[in-house]
Amino acid sequence: MLQRAIFGFGTTELMLIFGVVLIVFGPKKLPELAKGLGKGLREFRKASDDVSQAIHEASVEEIEAPKGSVTPEAVETAVPVERSEEQ
Repeated sequence: MLQRAIFGFGTTELMLIFGVVLIVFGPKKLPELAKGLGKGLREFRKASDDVSQAIHEASVEEIEAPKGSVTPEAVETAVPVERSEEQ
């Protein structure tokens, strides 16, 4: 029989852990603990998204070209010179 596992724990182990937590903290503290855990995870996710966004913005930021250099716009708008085959 296959059991679904979370972090390598089977159903029996998860129920045992939940029972011990319930006995240690009691049914009144358990919702408060879950709420605090949820807030902590939310803040961690927000912080990691902010760091990821900052890294992405820094990598995409354009670097200003040195003065006098040829820009891609100038190359695209240049008129091609036709050469004649006169010799």
